[in-house]
Amino acid sequence: MPVDHDVEQKVLLCIYDVLDSLDRKGSRSLQHYFENENILEEPERFRKGLTLVFGDRGAKALETWIVTRLAASFELEKESNLSLVKRS
Repeated sequence: MPVDHDVEQKVLLCIYDVLDSLDRKGSRSLQHYFENENILEEPERFRKGLTLVFGDRGAKALETWIVTRLAASFELEKESNLSLVKRS
């Protein structure tokens, strides 16, 4: 299913806002890497990239921070176990 361009931009802005809170050089490198990935269509790949760079605990913390930012940006109630990928 095609992704709405405005929604995609809003999601990417939330992700980049969180990454910007990190070291500037690392943040820019990650943003450049992830710009070449389709985060919205392959969120598991994005999560794996975060895990490779930050380890399991760091990636989980960033994912939680990103989800919290997304929930606020889209004015959603944040559930305690939201994640970037659908869990089975």
